[in-house]
Amino acid sequence: LFGEFRARFTNYKDREQIYLPKIVGIILTKCLCLIPGRKTVTNPHIPPFIMDASKELKSVFLQQAYDDEGHVHKTTRSIDFKLANGLFADKNKHESIVKNNVEEYASNLIKDVKKLIESFNIKTTSLKCLNIYQTKDGRYNTRWIFEIFGKKNLEIFLNDISFISNHKINNLKNAINSFTQEQYPRNKSEEIIYNACVNLQKKEGKITSRTLAKEINRSQIRAKKIIQKFVNEGLLKISKKRCGIKGAEYVVVQEKF
Repeated sequence: LFGEFRARFTNYKDREQIYLPKIVGIILTKCLCLIPGRKTVTNPHIPPFIMDASKELKSVFLQQAYDDEGHVHKTTRSIDFKLANGLFADKNKHESIVKNNVEEYASNLIKDVKKLIESFNIKTTSLKCLNIYQTKDGRYNTRWIFEIFGKKNLEIFLNDISFISNHKINNLKNAINSFTQEQYPRNKSEEIIYNACVNLQKKEGKITSRTLAKEINRSQIRAKKIIQKFVNEGLLKISKKRCGIKGAEYVVVQEKF
């Protein structure tokens, strides 16, 4: 678009940063009608020429966005995307937003990225408000997230979008490959998983979502859900509550099967 030009660059806090010529900024703001200033303040949308673009152009845009703000989690076999929102001065209002996940307060950028991802037939989770934090000028900001789970969705992401970073590509491939697992008979799955809980308690004296996930070769998210189901049914109980980064521990109450 701009031809060849020279630009100053620096290694700002260990991240490469390029200073483009002023004419580039003028073209972006005047010709493409982008709002100048900090995105957390101006809260812009993704421009229509990208939202309505071809699948190839959307893919290029998302690849760059996820290379910067996306993260692959091997434990939960998922990809998340996080962004900060526009600034609001009322802390109490923010606390209500975090508690109720009021999506109207999520940034326009993260809502538009979610729409672009879903245009590739990739299913995503709902937007969740992670936390609030105070900025240097004393105001409060919110941070939002949505995630991609499931082998099929991750495969579509890898094939149609992917990352630029080789490290993230390898993490994603490893996450997809880890879905190779034994399929439990539908009418026996709970019995098999509960027996795995019993075996864990005999071996380790406790059950955690992490150790159960490893024992049954499932994701930690799946393990947490089945543990909660067993707790609700009175089959397991909490022996030690979650503390900081240490997850909760559980023990068998009675043997059902």
